Amino acid sequence: MQVFRPEDIDLATAPDANRSFGAPSGTDLPVMRSVVRQESRDGGLRSGVWDSAAGTATFRHTADEWAYILEGEVQVTAAGEVHQLKAGDVFYTPAGESMVWVVPTYVRKVWVHRRPPIVGRIRRKLGRMLASARS
Repeated sequence: MQVFRPEDIDLATAPDANRSFGAPSGTDLPVMRSVVRQESRDGGLRSGVWDSAAGTATFRHTADEWAYILEGEVQVTAAGEVHQLKAGDVFYTPAGESMVWVVPTYVRKVWVHRRPPIVGRIRRKLGRMLASARS
């Protein structure tokens, strides 16, 4: 069994926090940080903590995501629907779905990513290639 407590993770000081993405100076992208705290042996299932400062960002995950908002709030537009998420909310996003996140001040979540089986990943990639070729 692996256990971690999100409240014990300070993304500002965690030595293994991913700070390689986020806002370069002078852009509208928020600064975002993430750390992986658990991973299955085959790498298909991972979990950790993520946060974001105020701003707007577009995402397309390559994995299914289940997440729990620990603090803050965010407006997420996905599949043409707008969702207001706040501390205590749980959500699911399928792999490949594009989302726009608008964070008014700050948001922090615990996330679980599940990579789809290889057949599903290949099918989605072929679907995107065909759609792109038609446009």
